[in-house]
Amino acid sequence: MSTDTNSRWPGFSDEEALAWSQVLIHHSPEPQRAMLKALMNDTNNEGRAVRSQCWIRTATAAREDGFTPELYRSLFEALRTIKTQDHPSHPANRKITYRSHIPGIPYESELWAGYPKRVFEENFRPEDAAEITLLLADSKFPKRE
Repeated sequence: MSTDTNSRWPGFSDEEALAWSQVLIHHSPEPQRAMLKALMNDTNNEGRAVRSQCWIRTATAAREDGFTPELYRSLFEALRTIKTQDHPSHPANRKITYRSHIPGIPYESELWAGYPKRVFEENFRPEDAAEITLLLADSKFPKRE
């Protein structure tokens, strides 16, 4: 990580802030109106990171847990392959939705902190690491009817 930090994303270099912003536009922790999301995407496409306090908090927490923007993206791609009804801990079961908004899925450090280790150190494929992480967490979440 560069020591030069971005004033709009404290603690992140310009490149890292943009990489996180480009991931979080697709995996937002909070719901967004479609028009706002389109404007945010335009900002990313212009090479500027979107300044969102929620995104900065999410990226900071995920980075502290060992995530890179690429690994964060791989987690959400892996989650798409896992049926939400099979795991009460699946984050899509806690998706935040508002009328006329694109839903958001909050990052839960207590759930995902072990995922980077499973991928980087234990050499699990992202899909397998996600499945194992959900299996280990299922008992902490109430069953959905």
